[in-house]
Amino acid sequence: MKKFVFASMLAVPALAMAQATAVGPFTGDFSETYDDKASAGAGNPLAIFDGNGNVWAGPSGTLLISGSWGFRCSIGPHAGSRFAGSASQPAEYFFDEGVGTFGGYWGSNADTSGVDATIRFYDIDDNLIDEAVVTIDPDCAWAWSGWEFATPVYRIQVDSGLFGGAFVDMDSLEMSFGGGGCRADIDGDGSLTLFDFLAFQNAFDAGDLLADFDGDGSLTLFDFLAFQNEFDAGCE
Repeated sequence: MKKFVFASMLAVPALAMAQATAVGPFTGDFSETYDDKASAGAGNPLAIFDGNGNVWAGPSGTLLISGSWGFRCSIGPHAGSRFAGSASQPAEYFFDEGVGTFGGYWGSNADTSGVDATIRFYDIDDNLIDEAVVTIDPDCAWAWSGWEFATPVYRIQVDSGLFGGAFVDMDSLEMSFGGGGCRADIDGDGSLTLFDFLAFQNAFDAGDLLADFDGDGSLTLFDFLAFQNEFDAGCE
């Protein structure tokens, strides 16, 4: 049945491919848990990802590193002993090299209304190239959000939409450099061919999240559609 559905979707027209595509949990080239970090005062960036990036809460905000943080509810680390939270302003990440994948677990101790945050992605010239929703659990719990980028990203801003964009909590982050890659080239031979369709089909049938092209953490019809659209858009 899956093979019949897959074949029937060859006729589905492609949609425009976004610069940022949601992905499920992954292990990147660099990880950040904040367990060995201390809070950074206003205007002071904090080195993360083994010195391969920086984060701050803006020129007048504080980046709090803590084992717990209470306000409208209380939140603790997703894993390990500490996590990061922005105070007064949105959190921003900066990289000297282009990032290809980025994600982590996000929460808030200030939001009990179910308002999700907005994350914005900027290129090497600091142009906004895309934005996405960061899922925030209203009960001080953690939720995964992650992305893969068609264009390398050099700055990332996370805005809670509350209290001037502050009170976004961050933990268990993953990051890899790169970007501009081509997910549809699943067999990695540098071109899009029938073998990429076969590789996608095999991954889907095996339950491999490599086939989770819409990034929702499960394998469904929509992953076929997302793969077909990226294949039709081609690789630059």
